[in-house]
Amino acid sequence: MSTACNSSLQMARLSMCPAAAWLDLSSQPLIEHSALHRLGRPLTMVNVGANKGYNVAAFLQLFHARASPAPTNAAWHAALLREPSRVRYACGLCNSCRAPPPRARHHVRVEVHAVELVGSNARTLRRLFRAFGVPGAAHHLALSNFSGISTYAPQSAVGLEHIELGSRGGAARAEQVRVDTLDAFAAKQGLEEIALLSIDAEGQDALVLEGAEGMLSTRRVAIVEFEYVGRGFWRQSHEQRRSLLDVLAKLAGHGYSCFWQANNGRLASVEPGLRFGCRYDFRFRSNLLLERAPPQRLLRVCVEGEQGT
Repeated sequence: MSTACNSSLQMARLSMCPAAAWLDLSSQPLIEHSALHRLGRPLTMVNVGANKGYNVAAFLQLFHARASPAPTNAAWHAALLREPSRVRYACGLCNSCRAPPPRARHHVRVEVHAVELVGSNARTLRRLFRAFGVPGAAHHLALSNFSGISTYAPQSAVGLEHIELGSRGGAARAEQVRVDTLDAFAAKQGLEEIALLSIDAEGQDALVLEGAEGMLSTRRVAIVEFEYVGRGFWRQSHEQRRSLLDVLAKLAGHGYSCFWQANNGRLASVEPGLRFGCRYDFRFRSNLLLERAPPQRLLRVCVEGEQGT
């Protein structure tokens, strides 16, 4: 295996709870290269699998233009604890409630769409959106590569993760949810461009990307982050298993630069995997990042470059 593969894989395996130093560094060019922002339209985030909403809070802290400050992660956590239903892992599996605020701060219009499979989570997100005046909406909806109706296994507590679309937990307990593609969702919401598409679909991330083919092939999404994990359609034994290398090759063909996100805030290019066939099939919980080529600031925090400081 090449040295480049070893370097890339080392970072990939340290990617369970990535730090978002890259977003601080790329936030200004993200604004500058948004065609719609230059026309006075809001900078848009779509968070697929929003769960407790900490990614939403982080986006607001970095970009949201309001006289009053955007909610800190600690304030978001406190609001979750005031929920009438019991909230599990309220701080987030990666202790998101303790994450430091971003160093950069931009005052631009934003629009946020939190898409959440689990009904109890979606209802909680709607209350938080109202409480903090979040511009946008929380949707009880699943995104995939088809439009229709599917099921999931509901839980008694708010905030539980690892719930997959199509799971039933026993026929008597299954709940239905509406399913759409990102392309269809964007059209219905009037989203011509998405600045940040954040996906955490519990092993179904590849299907969400397939349903975003129209937006991605025309490069109308600036930055995408998604999870690679040994569940769902990434699982080796799944009869419709998706290959990570195939997914990355297709995205690269659409003009996206692809990186592993590391826990220390640095990035490592996946390009060695595409060139040398690195063994990216380990299926440990890791996180990836895509940016419309040519990359602007993301290379500054690559494993070959400086650490995000």
